[in-house]
Amino acid sequence: MMMKNLSYLIVFILLSTPLFSQDHGSWVIPPYQIDFYDSGPVVSTISSGSNPFHVSAAAFKNNGELLFYVKDHEIYNENTNYIGSLTESASMQYEMEIINVPGQSDSYFIIYGWLAP
Repeated sequence: MMMKNLSYLIVFILLSTPLFSQDHGSWVIPPYQIDFYDSGPVVSTISSGSNPFHVSAAAFKNNGELLFYVKDHEIYNENTNYIGSLTESASMQYEMEIINVPGQSDSYFIIYGWLAP
């Protein structure tokens, strides 16, 4: 009986594993944008800068086009032009998320925090 239950568990895990993969959407990891499609990921370059960074996040239109992204404390538009910055502290460890303002499809919150090491 134990072996039968274990077999069912293994089959369930193997069948549900694809559910955790990302098949649509995008990631921004400067200087790259990675678009996920059914046929597989497509990597493109979004900027020429390759300086090391600690955190990045991005906002996208409903059709998947890049609106803007944040690399550490600097904000860039879809054409990789600098458009602003966030408050920063020396030697930060970041955590960041960009979310839509509820009820406003073209407004976003950039939520971030840091810990001093």
